[in-house]
Amino acid sequence: MYIQLVCNNKDVEQRLHQHFGSRHTITDFDKETGAIEVDAVIIVEPYVIKGQYLSICSIWKNYLLENQPETKLIVAGFNLRDQHSNYLNLLDLHDDYDLAAFIEAAPELSDEWDITHLQNGYDQVINKLRQFFTGHNNESIIDAVAKVRQVLNNAELSLYGSPSLEREIEPFSIIWEKRLYPKRNFFQHFYSRWHYYRDYFNSLPFYPLLKDARIENLIQGLADIFAQKKELSPEEIEVLEEKYRKLDPFNRIGEITDLFRRINSKYIAAESAGTILLIDDDPSFYQQLKEQLHNFTFEYIQDYRRLHDLDGTEEMDLILLDLELVKGEKKYSGLDWIAPLKEMFPKVPLAVVTVHTKELRDLARHTIQEEEANYFLDKSRFDAVKWRNIFVGLLAGNTYTLGDVLIFNQSRNWAAKSNILVVEDEKDWFDRYVELSKEYHFIQANTIQQALDLLARQSFDLIILDLLFKLEGKLVPSGFQLLEPWQKDYASIPLIIVTGDKSIPTATEVTQNGVEIVLYKEDFNAENWLEVIHREIEIKKLMDQRKGRL
Repeated sequence: MYIQLVCNNKDVEQRLHQHFGSRHTITDFDKETGAIEVDAVIIVEPYVIKGQYLSICSIWKNYLLENQPETKLIVAGFNLRDQHSNYLNLLDLHDDYDLAAFIEAAPELSDEWDITHLQNGYDQVINKLRQFFTGHNNESIIDAVAKVRQVLNNAELSLYGSPSLEREIEPFSIIWEKRLYPKRNFFQHFYSRWHYYRDYFNSLPFYPLLKDARIENLIQGLADIFAQKKELSPEEIEVLEEKYRKLDPFNRIGEITDLFRRINSKYIAAESAGTILLIDDDPSFYQQLKEQLHNFTFEYIQDYRRLHDLDGTEEMDLILLDLELVKGEKKYSGLDWIAPLKEMFPKVPLAVVTVHTKELRDLARHTIQEEEANYFLDKSRFDAVKWRNIFVGLLAGNTYTLGDVLIFNQSRNWAAKSNILVVEDEKDWFDRYVELSKEYHFIQANTIQQALDLLARQSFDLIILDLLFKLEGKLVPSGFQLLEPWQKDYASIPLIIVTGDKSIPTATEVTQNGVEIVLYKEDFNAENWLEVIHREIEIKKLMDQRKGRL
């Protein structure tokens, strides 16, 4: 059996060669040659890039589906909990292990094959490269390259002339002074983007495409040119012109643009599994779904009054309806819209979404049995992988019983446990809190609005508030929005700020808002953090007891 091994842990790589090298032909992945035709690709994760523990299997899956659909993809690691049929637990290996039988039994790749959950607490390279392609401040890498190409085009016309555009040939000294040097910041922006993200490409099967395009040669050549000072001697101008002509940057930057587009469309940008209409007054929840459920295209209605404009001709595959469309006026006002939407879009499944409430079971029963909604989802139990699977099932026409829905949104008897509200949009961090202790009941709010909804409905013994939330791919300090309502209505609940921002202005603003405890993510220590949580809850219990005696 021919196997390509993708691994940057030398000890594991050596161990796999020792175990199976005599029975199989194992070729180590080389970025210079990229993916090769084999029976199976084994990816050992996490894959360490730039000091980060990452998963690269999603991009490899997309590549193999496009170019080598018969090749089996095996993900290997040390995750004891994973039961995926294509996951090879390296702790189970021994000299007599039948690797060929394991590979042959593994399912073949398909578009529906979900391997995103194989990672164990680390991010995915595909998310990093989505950031590279979609960009910062809504400027994609294609937009950044386009600005550079426009500058080079302008220089090209002056360098060689254009009778049709009535452009005369100019001396390179003029081109440098007036066409190139004043626009060097466009290139510097593009260069910074590439320099930061380029290491993420090294572990990927299509790296030879970048190598063949000599992208490093072009970018470094342009970097050397734009690094020159404005005032140059005639001799320096002559040397610079020779470098510029030899580099041929205008034509080559066009090739790079086309290459980026191909890579993004084929291997990075997920094909939309369907269009989801979200009807919800919380824009942060919309952003969360859009950023974490990349397989879907989202349409959004924030103001319920826009529902009157729908006529049934809109194309959508799933409707998500918040139960509280008119907060403060009518409780569960979304119930009034289930029947009209079902009548308007009879073939489109409809799922109800709401935050955790004491009436959750009754609401689920009512919406499904009486209102004939197709599903019911508790926002406070949002899980991107689980929700994605439900959405895919609904789009595929699967039907779910009330029992299925109640189990999915199952809640335990937490009466004897202290309730801790964790206002945090990163699932990995919420999982850390849950794993701290079984003594407490942790409830997650993914957005500030969800936190306010939960506080209005339930009693909590502690609030853990992250300051930074992802909004349109950027980290914004949304957590500060909770401090004023906390001071006004929930000051009796102790609050712990958790942040990755150690700046003095942030610390000052936190203390000015009456928060005494700030924990920094980079200093995370399970024992210490649990001690702080326990202390704050015990103090609140004592204060509540005193109030009860007065």
